[in-house]
Order: sequence, then C-alpha cells, then structure tokens
Amino acid sequence: MRESLFEMDSEEENELKAMKKGFQDSNDMRLFLFRNSESLTNICDHWMAKSFVNGKYERYDLNQPLELPHRNSMSAFKNDPPLTVIGSKMCEMISEALQAKAIEFDAVYCSPSLRCIQTAHKLTNAQKKKVLLRIEPMLYSFCEIHRLVSNFFVVCST
Repeated sequence: MRESLFEMDSEEENELKAMKKGFQDSNDMRLFLFRNSESLTNICDHWMAKSFVNGKYERYDLNQPLELPHRNSMSAFKNDPPLTVIGSKMCEMISEALQAKAIEFDAVYCSPSLRCIQTAHKLTNAQKKKVLLRIEPMLYSFCEIHRLVSNFFVVCST
C-alpha cells in the first residue's frame, strides 16, 4: 500500500519509464487541456459588493486572496475575477503531480482572463524548464458575451 499519493509502485514506475521511452523514440505530441481553477465568482456571485468597502479591497472570507493584482479600476474584476485561495492551492497540487510524473510543457496557450492566467502560471511555475504563457484572446469565454467584456488582465514581460 502506498504511503503517499505521489509514490509509485514498481509496476507504475516501469509503465512510466516505457511511456517516457516511447515519447522519446517518437514525435508524438501530447495535448493537455485545463480550464481555470476555482475563482471568487464560483463561490459567491456578490463577492465584489462585500469585498470593496469605500473603494478598497477587504477580505471577508479566508478563501479570498489576501490582495488583488493591481488594475485600473475595481470594476475590472466584475467579469474577470481572481482565483480563490483553494483554487490556487489546487493548481499547486496539480503542478506537483505533473512534476512527480515528469510531465513538462513545451508551450502553454492561455485565455487573457485573470483566472486563466493565474491557473496557467501556477501549473507551470514548478517546471524545471521555464515556459512562456502565450495569451490567446480567442480562448476567452465568449459564451458569456451577453455580459460586458472586461478589460483583460495585462501581463508585462521584462
């Protein structure tokens, strides 16, 4: 019996080695699709009304991030909320699991929404090889086009 979720038995280890060898010997490509992790809107539709007091962000729930990224106005968060603390933690755990299975990404394409950028960043943060996030506007959730489209979160490279 395993003591840890990340431990592998010998059969799994051999399977992983065979899979790695198969990928090294071929030009096969694997595609991983992730949606965003849990965001503040997933847990409370009215989080903004409760969180912004006198124009300043105040955390009222431990599942809310301590601080929000800087944006031009607080209304930018209405249709583009950040991840919750649990959502961020889930990403870190998935990242650890990917690392334990020696899965690394060569390219990452991401929606311009804040929650997707945060998810992609957390999933790739632990990789040995750094990978740039490619922000693709066509990946934005246009199913909700009836709402006002938010000002996308802008990532500046240095």
